Amino acid sequence: MQELIGRTVSEKALALAPRRADLEKEAALAYAKVFSEKELTEIAAFYNSDSGKKLLDSGPAVTRDLLKAAEIWQNGLARDLAQQVGETLAAAA
Repeated sequence: MQELIGRTVSEKALALAPRRADLEKEAALAYAKVFSEKELTEIAAFYNSDSGKKLLDSGPAVTRDLLKAAEIWQNGLARDLAQQVGETLAAAA
């Protein structure tokens, strides 16, 4: 069955591949609603530059690090707020 499953998945995936064009069309329309042709050309030029390529390559790692930092910051803020409110309420009681 392994061979049949592998062959079937490959065949069906290839048959569905043309549907990617639908997604690309929708993405193009979404960008066209927000950006002018000139802006899209400038954006494309940036992403084709060395800096743009580096952003594409490193962006997910940077985003992950930023989310981690934000979570640590949020947890620290929540902890400090709870502690300070607790101290104030304890002093008032």
